[in-house]
Amino acid sequence: MDTRSARANAGYQWWPDDLVINWGPFASYGRIYDFGGILQDEQSGLGVRATLANGIITVANVNRDMERYGGIDFHKSSAFIGGGASASRKVSFGGFLNWGDQIRYHETDPFLGRSVNTTVFANLRPTSRLSADLTLITSRLHDPMTEALVFDVKILRTFTTYQLTNRLALRNIMEFNSLNRTLGANVLFTYRVNAGTVFFVGYDDHYRQGNLIDDVRFPTTALRQTNRAFFTKLSYLFRY
Repeated sequence: MDTRSARANAGYQWWPDDLVINWGPFASYGRIYDFGGILQDEQSGLGVRATLANGIITVANVNRDMERYGGIDFHKSSAFIGGGASASRKVSFGGFLNWGDQIRYHETDPFLGRSVNTTVFANLRPTSRLSADLTLITSRLHDPMTEALVFDVKILRTFTTYQLTNRLALRNIMEFNSLNRTLGANVLFTYRVNAGTVFFVGYDDHYRQGNLIDDVRFPTTALRQTNRAFFTKLSYLFRY
């Protein structure tokens, strides 16, 4: 990778053992050089984290970083706040918010923009055999010179598993991306013969907005199928 890196982390925690189980500050600092001695990345951050009763975790920090891209040193400032909670064995949820400076990665015209990124997630386990992970990720970037919106992306992802029997399980992944207007689905059946032998059968399906594929052949905003595949796999453990 042609890089050398060094990183240090430090923190301290208090344990009130009440509504706040523990909390404390932390700090981090890191540098990455290439073997030519040129600084490629510099990261420094300060923050505080806390663990509360009822499975609640919170984190907040600020960062001042330098990232070298396209031969340019970009100095970035950002802030982060997030947390999660386990309301019960059946429901847990949380989210993160990050805002500040972010590089617009472009080969000929990179610049430092203002970004806002969010992640919201939830895990649902209505029964002992069924679980579902739901995640929504959003990312926006503005050009500070013109106030123009460079992009506004939303990604919705679901990951569902159902244990039909002790040996047979079903898994389904679906993801929608608003930037390139794609929808992907992946279904997988897993049959466990024994501790070392597992048989898989799967189906993969992808769609994209028609006019983004070919606006002459498909002059529509409706989703068109781009590929479909069935696959199988056998995993066997050899013991010797």
